[in-house]
Amino acid sequence: MEPFSIQKWQEWEAILNAIIHKDYSSTYNFLRVYDDRLYLWNPGNLPEEFDN
Repeated sequence: MEPFSIQKWQEWEAILNAIIHKDYSSTYNFLRVYDDRLYLWNPGNLPEEFDN
């Protein structure tokens, strides 16, 4: 398997988006780095107008 490769600015963009758009009723974000992907997650829901 080819190693996961993204540029440093792409890592920062993903991390900053996870922080900026997080649900602030919660106090945490999850960040996991795997060989083939970067996984960011925070608790929260989409606004009702997006939740079909």
